[in-house]
Amino acid sequence: MSNVMQKIAAFDQEQRYEDSYALTQEFREWLLEPPIQPSSRQARP
Repeated sequence: MSNVMQKIAAFDQEQRYEDSYALTQEFREWLLEPPIQPSSRQARP
């Protein structure tokens, strides 16, 4: 996790704000969205 934060900070220092924002959004989605897993209740063949 700290590697991502360091990369975001580096982008901000280099004034690469679009890259920083994109990485922030991707990281947010990765943390906040639950993983898609098949339901254990699905019928099995």
